[in-house]
Amino acid sequence: ETYTMSVAHFTESLDLRSPTLEEEAKKIVLLSRPDWQSDAIETSRCTDGITNVIIKLKNTSKKEVILARIYGQNTEKIIDRNEELKNLRLFHEHGLGSPLFATFTNGYLYGYFEGAALDPAHLQDDTIFPLIAAKLAEVHAVPTRGGESTGSLFTTMESWFGQLPTSFSCELRQASLEALDVKSLHAEWAELKAVLAGLGAPLVTCHNDLLCKNIIFDQATAQINFIDYEYAATNFRGFDIGNHFCEHAGIENPDYSRYPGREFQLKWLRSYLQTSKKRRAGEGAGASEGVSVTDEELEQLYREVNKFALAAHFFWGVWGIIQAANSTIDFDYLGYAHARFAEYRRRKPEFLAL
Repeated sequence: ETYTMSVAHFTESLDLRSPTLEEEAKKIVLLSRPDWQSDAIETSRCTDGITNVIIKLKNTSKKEVILARIYGQNTEKIIDRNEELKNLRLFHEHGLGSPLFATFTNGYLYGYFEGAALDPAHLQDDTIFPLIAAKLAEVHAVPTRGGESTGSLFTTMESWFGQLPTSFSCELRQASLEALDVKSLHAEWAELKAVLAGLGAPLVTCHNDLLCKNIIFDQATAQINFIDYEYAATNFRGFDIGNHFCEHAGIENPDYSRYPGREFQLKWLRSYLQTSKKRRAGEGAGASEGVSVTDEELEQLYREVNKFALAAHFFWGVWGIIQAANSTIDFDYLGYAHARFAEYRRRKPEFLAL
């Protein structure tokens, strides 16, 4: 069933490579908002996406902003767009996401959060990291849809293994692919999966892609909002946090020396667990009781998170190989996959020993 959220659907399709893409996006917004005047709309391209293209459309007379998300070519092989629209609705209903205004053939129009996307340097800022930890605890408190027997990490990896390219026509890319030794990845993953399955990590509603550019900080209100729920699904708690810790490295030329150390992680995890417990206790009279976090709980979560950080490297490494074969966005996906697998191998003995 195709999912619509009682919003308009337009049959128009936008060509990512069109030189007039922003003008075409404006036309779709005018279909959705006939009360807007074309000459009052300022357009700009948000450059950070490496899966999609996002165009910001600002109505200067109404002081309103709408975003147009245009799906990257072949991304439906990686992302279930129907699920993405369901996620948009789910998180908006829980006060955690922006509203969906309209869909079109290869994208949708949605709301804009005021603020600025974070840089890796912000993620360890003393005023910002507790807000991120608390917000993620809120996401994890959203009821799961039910019926899931395992995390999306396991089901997605199974599907992605079936999509790995076996060769590239370009010699350089072929050499890069061979250096990744794709055949060995199956056995490697099976070994890691067995370890993760034995951790007893809770299944929760996860964002699954908490890189800095998906975290918006509004300085005026000192509020954090998450965006881009396209990978969101029921998954293991430790994956969402471990993945976020990996993302301290950044995307372009990732610097894994930024991966947070034990001391910072324990502070972060304490913030997360405190919010989590407060939510479970309810905001009523007993809310302040039962929010003490024991060292034992912290240690258990610390072990869980760092083992799942290995899975995050693996997950985005495999993603990079698939994207290299499918995406038209100008990004060195194979180089990115190499960086993720190199860090996976470097950290594996240390994290598995925890």
